[in-house]
Formats: sequence, C-alpha cells, structure tokens
Amino acid sequence: MISFKIADKEAIKYSKISGDINKIHTNDKIGYNSIFGEKICHGTLAAIKILKLINIEKIIKTKKKFSIDIKFKNHIRYNNKISILKKENIYSAFQDLREVVDIKTNFKNPSFKSIQFPKYKKNQF
Repeated sequence: MISFKIADKEAIKYSKISGDINKIHTNDKIGYNSIFGEKICHGTLAAIKILKLINIEKIIKTKKKFSIDIKFKNHIRYNNKISILKKENIYSAFQDLREVVDIKTNFKNPSFKSIQFPKYKKNQF
C-alpha cells in the first residue's frame, strides 16, 4: 500500500500552474461556506500524484495501446493521508475510510489509441 498527503500550499502552486483558480481549492472561508464545509483538493492534482506514485509512465512505456479511466468518488481533503490499494488493474485511493478515486488501466482493449502526458519539471508537484 502506498500513502501520501497533499498539502494546502500545493493547491496555490497548482492553481497558478493549471489556471484553475476556483477559490474552493485555496480559500478557507469559501471552502467553509461550500457544501463540503472546507477547502477541497483539485481532483486533477490528486490524479497526477496517484499516477506518479503508481509509476504509470514506466508501465505505459512497455505498452503500445492503453487507456486510463479515472473516476472521482468523493472530495479530497488537504493534509489527510491518502492510501492507494491495487486490485488487478484498478488502483483505489481512500481517505478517512472513504473511497475518493478509482483509476483503472486497460492495456487489452483500450478505449482510445494514444495519450500524451504534459511535460512537467521534475518535482513540480
């Protein structure tokens, strides 16, 4: 099992890089007044971190065709441990006993032919 946390300060950095400036991710007051009652993590930031931790780049280098299906099941809180469990080709992320993200890799019958990952500087996130 792999575990990690996403810190509040990463939200501000990610907002600037991604252009997603929705204050529900960075402002305590806005987050508190939302349906979640607190700031929530950018879903794409969490997905990028999970894909990086499961070493998806190494996996896909050996495959010519593949697809990745990401389903967000719940909101993700900052500064709380996220644990990743693997069962066959599905990686499930849990936080506070809630399933928050499912990532399914498919190398046999991919839904599309190719994907390109953006080039980020090392340790940018």
